Amino acid sequence: MGSPGEIFHGVTKLDKTSFSLTAGLRSAIFVSLPLIVGFVLGFPETAFVGLGAIFLTNTEGPHSTVPSSMLLVACFTEAAAWGLGTLVGLTGFLAPALIGLGIFFTGLARDNPNRSQVATFTAISFSVGAGLPGGSLSDALQRSYLALFGALFALAGVELYRLIVSRKKSPAKTNLTPTKSTAYPSMLRSEVILNSAVLGIACAIGFGIALALGLPRDFWVVVTIILTFRPTLSLTVTFTTMMVIGTIVGAAIGAVVVLETTNLYLLLALLFVFSVLIFSTRAVNMGLIQVFFAPFIIILLNIIFPAGLLYAEARIFDVVIGGIISVATVYAVSFISRHAS
Repeated sequence: MGSPGEIFHGVTKLDKTSFSLTAGLRSAIFVSLPLIVGFVLGFPETAFVGLGAIFLTNTEGPHSTVPSSMLLVACFTEAAAWGLGTLVGLTGFLAPALIGLGIFFTGLARDNPNRSQVATFTAISFSVGAGLPGGSLSDALQRSYLALFGALFALAGVELYRLIVSRKKSPAKTNLTPTKSTAYPSMLRSEVILNSAVLGIACAIGFGIALALGLPRDFWVVVTIILTFRPTLSLTVTFTTMMVIGTIVGAAIGAVVVLETTNLYLLLALLFVFSVLIFSTRAVNMGLIQVFFAPFIIILLNIIFPAGLLYAEARIFDVVIGGIISVATVYAVSFISRHAS
């Protein structure tokens, strides 16, 4: 989810590079541990600790190439985005425009692979914060500091992992130089500004439509647009297709789980299993990630706000809407560009 293309790199087969159970276990422990401890102790607010850890771990990337200094920056930008997004969610009809502006400004950092990772998940934190239920200044502050704690906890896991790897490999093999993304090729500054503006407009439209339709988790529309939007139509269609198919399969799995059991300990065990699978396969492709991420988030939400099939149905609907908006936006821009030249 150094852009989303690097995080969800589109390879077609599982090999030693794309599949890493060790990295999945490490990531899952640092992501799931706060959730499990919090729920067992009766503090559902720790969900924000887990979410902060999830986003920071995804910012790290599947090949752990983002420098530690940039990951530390991400801890604070993503945590601040949770609070700002929560406040934006209180603005009513102004929320879509403000979300569009926020995503535009974060998108301006995508001219650099390292900053692009941070910008992407800062934008996602911002949009999720705006769409979650509840909201006040105290909620904004609480979400920010809990997410910051989770992000710093996950960063500790990243640094521990890197320390272990550096001792096993020669210095030449532990270089953290980011690889080029096939989804986001190098762009001129003017192209970055244009793409950021278009993405911001698409997200504003998507959030506005979701609000008008009264969707229960409207931020999923925006997150889908952020993750599937690409500079070219072919890449956008490819990533959208993968995300929609993966979401449908994953939502079906999540629906079966929440319908078959309400046992907290079993649900927490399944959360851990799915988080291992998410982070073990995050270098494979977006579709496979969604197969595991959709049930993870459906189970998590049902623990906090029990709603049965509602979240599974809403996630599929939201992802389809977001994908359609993403593809339509890129098509419209390419159509206008062809006829303007």
